[in-house]
Formats: sequence, structure tokens, C-alpha cells
Amino acid sequence: MPEGWAHTWLQTESLMRLTATRGAAAQSSAGHGAVLPLHYEHGVVPGECGIADEPGGWQLKSLCLTRALCLWLNKGVDVMHYFCAYDRQALGMGLLPPGLPKLPPESRFEEAGHDSHARPAKPHADAGRQRTDRAAPRVIDRRCRVGPQKSIFAGDATHPPLWHRDAVAVLPFQITPGRFALVAYVMTYDATQPLAEERYRLTIGGLHGPRIGGDAV
Repeated sequence: MPEGWAHTWLQTESLMRLTATRGAAAQSSAGHGAVLPLHYEHGVVPGECGIADEPGGWQLKSLCLTRALCLWLNKGVDVMHYFCAYDRQALGMGLLPPGLPKLPPESRFEEAGHDSHARPAKPHADAGRQRTDRAAPRVIDRRCRVGPQKSIFAGDATHPPLWHRDAVAVLPFQITPGRFALVAYVMTYDATQPLAEERYRLTIGGLHGPRIGGDAV
């Protein structure tokens, strides 16, 4: 999973419990006490995921970086450390090209990190977020599946299946009091397998924005 295991409860601990506890503490303190920042380090080795070709490795690392940043920054992690910036092997954990030491100092990342197959994700994603009033969140969402249903796990006689609709991540960010960004994707359990096209209907509320066609944006 691109986001790692720390949100799944598949091991003893889960970061979800820690982020929920910190959120409650931050609201209850209301500026009367500091809540220590939460740091999380994560990375991926393409070879451990069965990827043996360089283009596939860059694609997997880009996907894992994007999904991990979106999920964990949305769930309350203050600083996301993605390991690591450089590796001598293209199929290692590095996000910069292996030939980096041989490049002239004036080289730009857009040029050095691009080839005919893939472009590695930028290593220094901007994790900065403008602080807003966390005591009054305004964005809510509802989702429903449109079209044939597909399952991730089939389930058994005592456990229901896990559907793709149950793994849709809808991650709103309140950038300023009047600006929002929304990230949405299906949280598949195996990023090495392509996901066939699926359609969902998302209803977003609580924005209090202008009306288009009679519906609030």
C-alpha cells in the first residue's frame, strides 16, 4: 500500500489513533497549551514490491509519494519525511536520478528527472499548510458508487467483503478561510496493479460558496 501500514490496524499500533488524540487535544487546549508536532517517515523499495524495471520503479515511487503525502497531511501529520532523496540504484528508495552526482550544478530538476518513460516525483514536496480555525471545520462529503460493484476482499461466512467504495479516500484541505482543495482516489491495496475505470458520485457540503445552477458549490 502506498500509504504504508500505519493506518490499517494490521499491526499493534495505528497512526489513526494518535492523530485523533492529537486533534482532540489541540481543540481542547484552545491555545492554552502546545501540542507537539507529529512527524512520520515513509518510503518504498520497488524491488520489494515485485518491480524489476526502471520506468515501473519511478512510476511506483511517484504514486506512493503522492498518495502518502495526501493521506497523512490530511489526517493531521505535521511533517512527512519521505525516505529518501537519493539512491545510487534506480530501483532503490531514492527520488532523484542515480546520475545526480555527474550533473552540472546549474541543472534543473525538471530536466534531470525526466526521460522518455517516467519522471520521478519531486523530493521536496511542500508540506507547509496555512493554519486555519481547526475548531470549526466546514467541509463534509458523501459518496456513492456508480456502476458495477467490485471488491478488494471477498470475505467469508462471518465477514463481509471489502468493497472499493469502502476504500474511496476523500481528503479535503482548507487552505484559507475561503479556499479549499479536495483530493480523491481509490485506496487500492496493491499499487503495482492498475485499477480499471470506476465512477463515483461525490456530494460536497459546508462550503457556503456561490451557487451554480441552483446548487451550492
